[in-house]
Amino acid sequence: MSIRHAKRVNTGRLVFTDAGHDDPICLRNTGETEFIHPVKKRMVLAGMPGISYVMTETTLNPGETILLYTDGVPEANNEKEELYGMERFRASVQTHASLAQEDINEFLREVRGDVAAFVGNAEQFDDLTMLALSVKKV
Repeated sequence: MSIRHAKRVNTGRLVFTDAGHDDPICLRNTGETEFIHPVKKRMVLAGMPGISYVMTETTLNPGETILLYTDGVPEANNEKEELYGMERFRASVQTHASLAQEDINEFLREVRGDVAAFVGNAEQFDDLTMLALSVKKV
């Protein structure tokens, strides 16, 4: 069983459902960032009984990273009540993309630092959660 599992992991195949979350960002090995749009947006996980979720599939190649995040990241606001927004978020991810293969923790710290710099002393109403997965270059 572990051998079969290892082969699946080595393919880079990623199957997921959105369950109401924002679209993941993929840092491609070409240097581009792209949103991985689900086949069909669904409501939040466990929001109602009996909801079925449609799977979306993508492939992560060596040197690529996928970033998952809660809506609290683009919805973080500063003292002027301006949102951090998807454009700033994507720009930060792109700026620090080279760190994703070198040190994934540093990549996340830098992106989170950009959000914190924008927010300043404003009180936050939501969590700021990010998870990044990288496929190492061979």
